[in-house]
Amino acid sequence: MNFTLATAEHEPELRALLGADAMPGWIRLATGREPDFFRGAGVHGRQTQVLVAIRDGRVVAMGCRARRPMFVNGEERELGYLGGLRLSPAVRGTAVLAAGYAALKRLHEADPVPAYITTVIEGNTEALRVLTGARAGLPRYLNIGRYLTYAISLRGAESPRPTAGIRRGSDVGWAPILAFLREEGRRRQFFPAFDSPDFGTDVTPSLRLDDFAAHLDAQGRVSGVAALWDQSSFKQTFVRGYAPATAVFRPIINLVLQAAGFTTLPRPGSELKVAYVTALCVRENDIGMATALLEKLRSRGRTGGHDMLLVGLHERDPLNAAVRRFPAFRYPSRAFVVAWEDGQEFVRRLDPDRVPYLELAML
Repeated sequence: MNFTLATAEHEPELRALLGADAMPGWIRLATGREPDFFRGAGVHGRQTQVLVAIRDGRVVAMGCRARRPMFVNGEERELGYLGGLRLSPAVRGTAVLAAGYAALKRLHEADPVPAYITTVIEGNTEALRVLTGARAGLPRYLNIGRYLTYAISLRGAESPRPTAGIRRGSDVGWAPILAFLREEGRRRQFFPAFDSPDFGTDVTPSLRLDDFAAHLDAQGRVSGVAALWDQSSFKQTFVRGYAPATAVFRPIINLVLQAAGFTTLPRPGSELKVAYVTALCVRENDIGMATALLEKLRSRGRTGGHDMLLVGLHERDPLNAAVRRFPAFRYPSRAFVVAWEDGQEFVRRLDPDRVPYLELAML
């Protein structure tokens, strides 16, 4: 088995490996990357590498390493992201993981960053056990708490919640929106350090200025921002199945969900029409303002024919209170800061009082 950076010749196998591997849990979801795996690879960072394991001429494992600017302790720093780890059934339980991390470390040493962020679904107990077990050769995984992904339902009539003062991004312009995101976002740990060159490039494909919603205060200044990011042109979400009990009782569960205003559980094999809420940021953690922004994006999501909106927040984020005002399913993960020996001092200096923010649409 050998490891190499993925190229165009590996692209069909990367899509197949990703689509065949459903995440564990009460609902088993798989990610599609049609029509081209590499088209969406740039969302992970300004520089993205896809490492693949080749055995007998076939791709049997993959993982992504990227780097992008984030705010760390209030200052802009270049950090890494690790994700997209997939193993084919043929190599699970073998030494491929240790060998893969050795190859990953060589990439890190050639292009170092202080540390990486990553998430692991709580239901993936085997991955949590292996990655956090301090195995020789693996970097150290520091658990920084739960990361909550909400799937907000778009069923039912629009809410009467007020959305006055909210404007489309095209009515406000890039400069005020970006200035606000950089000013307010630095209060969060790992908030993306967005800059104008990120937009209209592979870092944010299909995300337009008009997808943003901005709240303006009485003086006409931006005081809250959120965007609706439809990634379906390069990334899809499929339902592969359900846990046994959920599968048996799905018809009854759907009746209850429908009566409560939730999106019902689709048939296995169905594609979920999802859109991401990205860059959710409000001044002074104003819950009412965050709620209004989410309501505005829900309205746009309905118009766009989506089934649900996906929002990701750390468990300590005060904005959880706004998201919980909407009917939503919740999927917990664990968030980690990952570092080899050369990054341990950086990890020790992280301010524990700053609330982490991981951008779901870029994971």
